[in-house]
Amino acid sequence: MAELVLAAAIFSGIFIAFYTLPRMFLEQALSWSEALLLGALVISAAVFLGRYGLSPWGIPLVVLYLALLGFLPYAQAKLRGRTAHALAQREIARWRRTIAFDPENVGAYVFLAQAYIELGDLPQALDAYQTALRLRPNDLRIRREYEKLLQQKRSENGAGWTCLICRCENSPDASRCLRCGAPAPRTVKKPSPLDRYVPPAALALAVLLLGLWLCGVLGTGLLLGLCLVLFVAVFLLFALRPPS
Repeated sequence: MAELVLAAAIFSGIFIAFYTLPRMFLEQALSWSEALLLGALVISAAVFLGRYGLSPWGIPLVVLYLALLGFLPYAQAKLRGRTAHALAQREIARWRRTIAFDPENVGAYVFLAQAYIELGDLPQALDAYQTALRLRPNDLRIRREYEKLLQQKRSENGAGWTCLICRCENSPDASRCLRCGAPAPRTVKKPSPLDRYVPPAALALAVLLLGLWLCGVLGTGLLLGLCLVLFVAVFLLFALRPPS
């Protein structure tokens, strides 16, 4: 039975890797060389574990193999965020250079505000919109975006929000305006509880299972089967959630 579970674990890992790595490359979370290197490492690990995976020192390596591959979608989301952060920083530097060359370029301030919003830096975004409004006070589009951002900041501070259409005051937890039904200003998404609790819980459970195996409570086949189920569940949990 242990041989069958080991084979299932190895082939599941290969499937997970070659399902996730191309997507990480397409999202620019990995370069093509990094994706190829990781693919080669997965194949090498699979061949190695197929030969030595059932040895006493090979079992923990199989669990580690499953853990690393099970968390690939989690790493994909984190690297995607890193890429977006780097692009926003690049945009900020670009528009600041434009402003230094042309301090009255209204469009540069608007794009600068949008880059700060990508970073979640609302005070800096508000400052950039305020400067754009000082330069072009009658621009309704800029004023509307500024008011949306201002309402978002007020909502995050626990204050109520004012509808941009009918100017009705609403409670902080209202998702739509009580008078006209317009949606509340969009808020910056907070870190998901999934990201906070699932990785440490899954790793702690894997360590517990390894400890029970070392103590002779679990057989090798049962250990590998439980770890396979655990990390396939982790993979599906992160892979199937909608992108933030």
